[in-house]
Amino acid sequence: MRVLLFLLLLPCFCFGQNLVPNPSFEDTIKCPSSTNQVDSAVAWNRYGGSPDYFNSCTTSPFIGVPNNGGGYQNAATGVAYCGFYSQYVVATVKELIGAQLIAPMIIDNQYYVSLKVSTAFAAGINCATNNLGVLFSTVPYSGGNPAPVNNFAHIYSDSIISDTTNWTTIDGVFTADSSYSYIVIGNFFTDAATDTLILDTGIYCLNPYYFVDDVYVGDTTTGINDLSTSNNIRIYPNPTTGIFTVQGATGEIEVYDMVGGKVLATTKEEIDLSSYAKGIYLIRVGEAVRKIVLH
Repeated sequence: MRVLLFLLLLPCFCFGQNLVPNPSFEDTIKCPSSTNQVDSAVAWNRYGGSPDYFNSCTTSPFIGVPNNGGGYQNAATGVAYCGFYSQYVVATVKELIGAQLIAPMIIDNQYYVSLKVSTAFAAGINCATNNLGVLFSTVPYSGGNPAPVNNFAHIYSDSIISDTTNWTTIDGVFTADSSYSYIVIGNFFTDAATDTLILDTGIYCLNPYYFVDDVYVGDTTTGINDLSTSNNIRIYPNPTTGIFTVQGATGEIEVYDMVGGKVLATTKEEIDLSSYAKGIYLIRVGEAVRKIVLH
């Protein structure tokens, strides 16, 4: 009842809508039967190379969940995820996956982007890399016309991700300079510009491979009764790493998570969310509401 009431009080709560279709790859066109079938996940396609779709519905030992050719990993959400090599495997084609966004981005608006990745570790896969991330585009790509690999991505990790047990979140905020309509996931940096880490006692880095799940892209600019222009109230910095200020507020300041749960309430201007999970939160002062990104 608390969540329902909160949503009723905020009819534009949908401004936090995820622009990524089928973000955790649960919706299927058909159960995958072999590798190289990313297009079996609704809305997703290969935008370079031959990435894979993993789902517990399959009988194939190579693309199941949690057991598959990349080792053992439960889905971050549900029973499915995708996977790709983060370095060149065949010729000069990177393995990349992509989808058309539910709606184009708005130029000059700010977007929060996040995805979860996990490092595969199995026979023939013994290496981890950095530079995993997201590129946005105004045009779609296909296997024959792959997305560019030119040492640029809108959001990426410059640290090597090597956790083979847990899911690691890659996230960040950027301002759209075009009406981007497509999202592409992978490593958009050349092998020469990519750092590697061997995970076993081997001499060579062999086929670094990553699982990906829970992809999110949300507009942090659009909102209802924006605090930055409401009753001389200012909120800064936004995004924040934890501590931020709500200046000019009178009375109680409430912080909610994106499912309507109240995180805290205070009358202090300075608020600290350092101990909370990264993501998007709602700051409410009276009837004015604004999103803040914690990263």
